[in-house]
Amino acid sequence: MLEEQLEELQQKIVDQGVSVDKSLEEDILQIMNGQNLEATPHMKFFWQEQMKLLQSSSSGRRYHPQIIWFALSVHGKSPSAYRELRESGALVLPSESVLHDYKNYFTSKAGINNENVHELKKKFSSFTKIQRYIVLVMDEMKIQSGLVF
Repeated sequence: MLEEQLEELQQKIVDQGVSVDKSLEEDILQIMNGQNLEATPHMKFFWQEQMKLLQSSSSGRRYHPQIIWFALSVHGKSPSAYRELRESGALVLPSESVLHDYKNYFTSKAGINNENVHELKKKFSSFTKIQRYIVLVMDEMKIQSGLVF
């Protein structure tokens, strides 16, 4: 039943879908640039970043850390929804392999991981005295393995 509905919807997309050509994309960018959107600072920043990414080459894109954070958050909740957003072109988002690199920066396990503590010590050794003021909070919680923020 669901598979039939899915096939019907996919066929409707093929039959009724509209491809966006380069000139329409440029028009949309001009409209977005001219808009004074009444939005939160986060929304404005997000759309500005999306416009920059749309205008850049797809190879060698550099993503702002907040875009990476957003992508990790969406992917963590639903990898299939993330793929749909990315593949549809609705948003310019990093590939799943880029997210994989961020997710697997540290190895995760229950308790305190001495290898990660050593890595953090090494990183903090180059910090100035004022930069070394940090707060480390530990609590009982579920953490998705390998996320880096």
